[in-house]
Amino acid sequence: MIYDMTAFLGPYDRRAVGLEAEPLARLLGAWEVERAFAGRIDTLSFDNGNAAVRSVAPARFDRTTVETIPVVDPTLPNWQDVLTTHFDANGRRLSMIRLHPGHHGYEVDDETVLGPVIDWTHHHGTALQVILALDDARRRHPATKLRDVPLDSLAKLAKRFSQQRFLASGAVFGSVVSLAKEKPVNLWVDTGRVEASAGLQRLFDLGWGERLVFASFAPLLIVHSAVARILADLNDTDSSKVFRHNAMELLAGD
Repeated sequence: MIYDMTAFLGPYDRRAVGLEAEPLARLLGAWEVERAFAGRIDTLSFDNGNAAVRSVAPARFDRTTVETIPVVDPTLPNWQDVLTTHFDANGRRLSMIRLHPGHHGYEVDDETVLGPVIDWTHHHGTALQVILALDDARRRHPATKLRDVPLDSLAKLAKRFSQQRFLASGAVFGSVVSLAKEKPVNLWVDTGRVEASAGLQRLFDLGWGERLVFASFAPLLIVHSAVARILADLNDTDSSKVFRHNAMELLAGD
């Protein structure tokens, strides 16, 4: 069974896609996804996206559970209220929260912005997911000012906060390769946009085998392609690491 660490809920402003929890679960369940972590993307352009965050209990449909994780803008003063509400409503610790520095306009290694958030997540045993990019920058409209978040900047932050678990989502193959020799032990990377031929096997060869986790990026990207890439690149033992085992390590056994 598979843990999908990066899926999305709600309509996307650049493409005619968008699913809520039940159809997303049915889409992923066809590919044996047991547990999916999904954050809303329709609130990213709101003036106060934090105010639109609602605590939603995990939803199970057939064999797939979709966990709606909070998407937080830490530049706004109400970010902690959002997390506290989620924490109290769920009655258990949050597995993970999601940040979109590119959309919310801050540098990922700005400790003034992220230091308080990391203090909260570390205290509550919560993993911190950073979306580096949702899509290929080369396909964006020229008027779009959104930029990709550098993986190496997130790595520097992870090194400074070595007790916090980080997930980098949407990194491309070349940036993951470049970080191989200096990767922090508390940084995981998802497979969502690693598209090089035999790229996953090459990343295993470079020492990333314990830090790669599966991501479909559904419904923005094609689920069967994301699954097939792993099965084509890796043997059964290594596939199991990416599909489930490494994610459980990231989530500290949750």
